[in-house]
Amino acid sequence: MTQTLKLFKVEDILDNVPLLSSLNDTQKKQLSKELVQVKFNKGDDLMKEGEEGDSFVIIIEGKVEVKSSRVGHLAFLEAGDYAGEQALLKSTVRNATLTAVETSTCLVCNKKNFDKIKKSVKFAKREGKRLAFLTEVHEEKLEKINEKPAETVEWILNCVNDNLLFLKLDRVQRVRIISRMKLIGVAKGDILIQQGDKNAQTFYVCEHGAFDILVDGVKVGQYRRGGCFGELALLYNSPRAATIVATADSRVWEVSRNVFRNTVAETSREKSDANIEFMKQVDLFKPYLSNELLLIRDGLEENKYDKGTIIIKEGDDADKFYVIKEGIATWKKSNGETGDLEPKSYFGERALRTKEKRAATVIAKTELVLLEMKAADFEALLGPVIDIVDDKIQQYQKMTDRFDELRKQNSESTNKNTNNNNKEEIGNNDNYNNNAKDKNEKKEELPRDKVCDLKDLVTVGVLGKGAFGLVTLVQDPSTKKVLCFESN
Repeated sequence: MTQTLKLFKVEDILDNVPLLSSLNDTQKKQLSKELVQVKFNKGDDLMKEGEEGDSFVIIIEGKVEVKSSRVGHLAFLEAGDYAGEQALLKSTVRNATLTAVETSTCLVCNKKNFDKIKKSVKFAKREGKRLAFLTEVHEEKLEKINEKPAETVEWILNCVNDNLLFLKLDRVQRVRIISRMKLIGVAKGDILIQQGDKNAQTFYVCEHGAFDILVDGVKVGQYRRGGCFGELALLYNSPRAATIVATADSRVWEVSRNVFRNTVAETSREKSDANIEFMKQVDLFKPYLSNELLLIRDGLEENKYDKGTIIIKEGDDADKFYVIKEGIATWKKSNGETGDLEPKSYFGERALRTKEKRAATVIAKTELVLLEMKAADFEALLGPVIDIVDDKIQQYQKMTDRFDELRKQNSESTNKNTNNNNKEEIGNNDNYNNNAKDKNEKKEELPRDKVCDLKDLVTVGVLGKGAFGLVTLVQDPSTKKVLCFESN
């Protein structure tokens, strides 16, 4: 291990560590002065299992292996990952050894400075064990893209729209597959598919011509322009169910099983990589290491919803946890509470954690893209940050209690004012005609209630959207009066 001159601007590095995003600029600036940049050569140990924890490290560049004597290899850590916090948080010995597998540079934080930031940073609970095994994916070289006119792409898209092979694919995946389809000619009398063939490898779309469908030698149908065939054997890896023979010189678009599957895998990886970058911006996921985010990603399914769709309903059983990737959702409760949820917000965790019914209804305010996790995966994957989840649930309860309390105070105040007004009206009824003018003049002279400056009002909660803007429940801290404030 060798110490080096600072080659990196530490403040910029801290800005790119999701875990530390909760620190304000002053805290980051102070922390950057306290961190020491250290270079580890290949084979150097950053930490050793069984030793007393005295530092926390953030990896700037390189690659570090985490292993324990009990289970062996645990993970690889890369730029942006961190380690060593568990021994400091629990005042215990290291539960794993960290070894540089290539030259690596780290920022090292001692226990004194770590104690300064630990109250402002939410760390994941992490044990020295593997959550899952990641295996290498061996990919075949994909066919080059065959450029096609836009009208041809749209025509093929329309042909495969309801085909089983394409049903669960989005437009990007479909277009990518179509871009790799090849146009081939088929002479009259040629057999394109042979019934019983166990080596089914190709899916076809008829561009021109005609084909007979024969089962046990008997014609049962015909394909013409736009007809699609060959998908069943690719889907279920079963022998061809019929013979397809050209009854005229024809042309078909074809795609092989390997090209189809690898193209789907390619687009899925691209989407997954984009989801990883998005997840790093979600507060709940910021404590996770890079390899842990891969597991979380695999447990999330992306779904789209139209505006007005009810995602969850108050009183229903809980079956999923949700993260908003795109769009805005509105939540509301039967007690009158309501508000909006924007991208990077998450919901649905309370009912899964407490095993209670849904506490609110959530509706798509705009078109919505959600990342969804099944209940069965929730605690297994979110276990390391379950304390953060529990803190959020407590905040929900405090907000609800405060809302109910203020609503009750407001109701009592309204009733009291109504009773006083009724008494005054009855007492003055006999002299109403004689004193109407005087009363109006006096009413104009009544002093207005004093209200603090707008900037001093304390926001209690969001009531909804009015004709000119958002309606917020606020409180004057000096008089304790509760008011409705509409921004425009």
